Amino acid sequence: MMDLTWILIVVAVIQTILAAPTFIRELASMWSSRAAAAPSVAGVRRLATIMVIASLFSWGAVVVNAYRHELAAPAVPLSDIRLNILHSLIYPPSQDNKKNPAGALIVYTPANNHPVVGISHNGALKFYDKPISKQEEDAQMKVVAAPMPAPLREGNEVPPGQEPSFAVTEPSLSLDEWNKTIEGGGTIYIFVVMKYYGSENMTQIRTTEFCRYISRTPLILHSCDGHNRTYTEQ
Repeated sequence: MMDLTWILIVVAVIQTILAAPTFIRELASMWSSRAAAAPSVAGVRRLATIMVIASLFSWGAVVVNAYRHELAAPAVPLSDIRLNILHSLIYPPSQDNKKNPAGALIVYTPANNHPVVGISHNGALKFYDKPISKQEEDAQMKVVAAPMPAPLREGNEVPPGQEPSFAVTEPSLSLDEWNKTIEGGGTIYIFVVMKYYGSENMTQIRTTEFCRYISRTPLILHSCDGHNRTYTEQ
């Protein structure tokens, strides 16, 4: 189905094409009447005026339709557009960690009843001998974000209520490192970065960061020192 804006443009162009000859002919008639001191034809002049007004109204409708969303309601504040991480599950590798690697399942949803679009995401699982410093967290989050493509303003929209998911896998994380973590001799971190636009406000990119780690049984996810936040990219 043709977009309403294009229908209005076609109508406006047709009206302009139809009005132009009559308007030009009327102008020529007025000048020739003045030159010959003859009375002009009022009916033709009224017809030309009506056609010109109709053409202007058509182009006005095109402009109003093009900006109808901006005229209808103000944009949603960027601070209201964000993703919530609903669930995160880290699972162990098998004996053959190359074939069945360790991974993490991330489930998310839009917050505040505002849909998002064009989501780009990346993540990493890392083993450390002990919990790392905030500076090391900062460095690793930059590594995760570096190769990410920019989000798209067009693409699959995620409406409120939907709970899509994605997996992060790490073939280099061995079963020995997993067991070491369970025994309290190591720590496994999950770093996730998500970039997207709000469907109701696409002026700037929104970024959600997620950082958790597990250490020792029971394998409860602990929050990192930072990077559990949503912000607007400058």
